[in-house]
Amino acid sequence: DLVLLDSVDPLLRRFLIDLPVHTYPDVKILVPMTYVVDFPGADVFHSLVRCDALVGSAQELRQLTGTGSLEEAIATMKVTMRVANLRSVAVTLGADGALAFDAERVYRSPALLGDVVDTTGAGDAFAGAFGVGLASRLALSDALELANCVAGLSVRSIGAQTGLASFDEVAAVLRTRSSPMPE
Repeated sequence: DLVLLDSVDPLLRRFLIDLPVHTYPDVKILVPMTYVVDFPGADVFHSLVRCDALVGSAQELRQLTGTGSLEEAIATMKVTMRVANLRSVAVTLGADGALAFDAERVYRSPALLGDVVDTTGAGDAFAGAFGVGLASRLALSDALELANCVAGLSVRSIGAQTGLASFDEVAAVLRTRSSPMPE
């Protein structure tokens, strides 16, 4: 149902974004912004808005949109989303949690409380969990909350994999939090 497309090759990335349109129209494409801003390629912005969802950091979103603030980046993307295939964007905010938005609404999810041991892999955990939320057809606010909890739990120990929480751990934390409301 969903392909997480994480490629350093701009031409391959563009080809793979376009491929489902012609072969599997029900498949959704989620693109992490990390490699996109590091290896942009020609016409990267217009290529990316043809995917279904983007995920990354606030800095990556500002860099992708060429704006000076997160608010400007969100406004730029929201205008573009009204005439493009792009449906949602999820952004990590470090110690401030995360946010997600569509063309109409912005949702914010506060960071989990607790000691941060190592942030290695937290962005990947966030992207993967957001993808699971979208593939499971969760509401945008719930997919954001899932991703934020998985990423927040992932920083509890050293290394990208050792901090990953079990399903039961994530479910327990989600039961203590409420779904983000639109701003």
